[in-house]
Amino acid sequence: ILDLNQDPTQPVEIADINNWQVHDGMVKGDTLFLAHAGNSLFSIWDVSNPSTPVLLSQNPTVGYYSHNIWSSDDGNYIYTTEEDNGGHLSEFNISDLNNIDLTDKIQAEPGNNIMPHNAFYINDYIVNSYYTTGIQIFDVKSKGNIVNVGHFDTSPNFSGPGSNGCWGVYPYLPSGILIASDIENGFFVLDPDYKRAAYLEGIITDASSNTFLSGVTVEILNSNNNNTLSNVGGEFKLGTLSSGTYSVVFSHPLYQSDTINQVVLQNDSTTILNLIMYSLTPLNLNIESKSSALNSSLPGVDFIITNEDFTYSGTTDQNGLFTINNLIPGSYNVYAGLWTYKDFCVESLNIINDNTPFLISLDEGYRDRFNINMGWTVNSSAASGLWERDVPKVTVYNNSDTCSPAFDSEDCGNMAFITGNLGSSPSADDVDLGYVQLVSPSISLNSNQTNYLHCNLWWRNFLGGTSPDDTLFINVNDGGNKENLFFIQSDNPKSWYKLSLEIPNTINLSSFKIEITTADWDFGVDHLVEAGIDNFYIDNDPSSNINQVQASLINIFPNPTYDGIVQIDGIKVPFEYSLYNISGKLVKYESNNFNKEIEILEKGIYI
Repeated sequence: ILDLNQDPTQPVEIADINNWQVHDGMVKGDTLFLAHAGNSLFSIWDVSNPSTPVLLSQNPTVGYYSHNIWSSDDGNYIYTTEEDNGGHLSEFNISDLNNIDLTDKIQAEPGNNIMPHNAFYINDYIVNSYYTTGIQIFDVKSKGNIVNVGHFDTSPNFSGPGSNGCWGVYPYLPSGILIASDIENGFFVLDPDYKRAAYLEGIITDASSNTFLSGVTVEILNSNNNNTLSNVGGEFKLGTLSSGTYSVVFSHPLYQSDTINQVVLQNDSTTILNLIMYSLTPLNLNIESKSSALNSSLPGVDFIITNEDFTYSGTTDQNGLFTINNLIPGSYNVYAGLWTYKDFCVESLNIINDNTPFLISLDEGYRDRFNINMGWTVNSSAASGLWERDVPKVTVYNNSDTCSPAFDSEDCGNMAFITGNLGSSPSADDVDLGYVQLVSPSISLNSNQTNYLHCNLWWRNFLGGTSPDDTLFINVNDGGNKENLFFIQSDNPKSWYKLSLEIPNTINLSSFKIEITTADWDFGVDHLVEAGIDNFYIDNDPSSNINQVQASLINIFPNPTYDGIVQIDGIKVPFEYSLYNISGKLVKYESNNFNKEIEILEKGIYI
């Protein structure tokens, strides 16, 4: 705290508040409000004697990085922002400093992980610079009910997370004009048209017990799809920008949904809508698994029945039966599988009664969309980036280059095998310091037929300051022989690319495994390596959008070699080659080679 009263050109420090890191603050009268950045809290101080500040209260913010704080005109409420992707603008009632209460919080474009910046209070509005979504204006007249009522995008070339776009906005000019700064696009002068929201409030109770219901989703059906959750007292508050007649939907996973039509909402006015909800009756659902070819019971089938609220899982017994007790009726996704059978997948299935068994019928064969654990295993020497079966979490480099995918391939379900799925920064969980290998359970095929492996491939290999040199291999291995079906290198990124690969009959087709391997080694320059596999199946159909992998006419001999020298026949010179060890590590590379002889310096097995 600096004293400017004696000589503003020579300010004198008279107090130092250093309890926590401070990012921003404001003073109203003799009260100081501080936002404590990475400490994720705010504090309130009495500075009536500026040389001796007195701490009045402190309180956590909603999320990480308390960036900005501002007070309402009457001093009873403060508003905070979190400078973090997906951060909130939050409202706190501070009228009782011993009992500070979070009354509401809001995100601009929920689900898009936008980062808020500085927020200012003016005439019961919050004017907020909001990075990639520009300027947001929120109506905060109805306390506990923040409503988004205005928006201007200063940064149309950017969206989603990140710190591009609008960095500052100022609403206090006498003219009422807003001035704003955009990091990429410069200076903006805007004339705002402030407008009050139309507010909706009410209380929800249980029909049988007359108790308050929390966790009920209340949604106004309009272009904005405004929604909120009822609190522990059954109370809900929300609003919309435009007056009109709306339908309001009430939903809870344990209760029958209800829609109230012809609800009239008017600007700067509150409509009260109370509701009684009726609970759902749980089901005792019998599961039955069968082989479709034999129409007979099939034991040992794993299944998952899931939605956003509930998940039920199990394994059918020796008679192909399982009973789920107390299943809540609703819409579910159902996944099931048993290796050597094609997996089962049904989405958005309404399960509303238990009158008949739910039948899971499986066809013989190999198909795995990775929605359920079918027994794939992982081998690895890497420090990170191990293969994981999960819903993919996107990572993006420099706000433009997607590293890990944001979703799985276009198959049934939402899971895939991904190399590292931590999310966060691109290098947080990519493949590093070794290899990662995904291995299928044992496969048995008819050697009298031509068999094809199909899958969708994700592949990224870049960054590092030098040309990336990593590779992904898809091999078949019968325990004695290994054949490469496909490999892909750094200069060929793929986004869930469809592959169809012929499985050679030079291996023992009665018992073999698929191996998918990539690596980033601990010597040389570290590069980003991310891979994904999804929608795996085997059939006799060669259809594909790429050329089939054909048996090579090239002959490399002697194999094995006893002096490390091998000859190459069946190729014209010049040519280039890459030599890998059995783990997929690049050992040697040559281009424009005119010598059909290659020397291998160390003993081992090579590709």
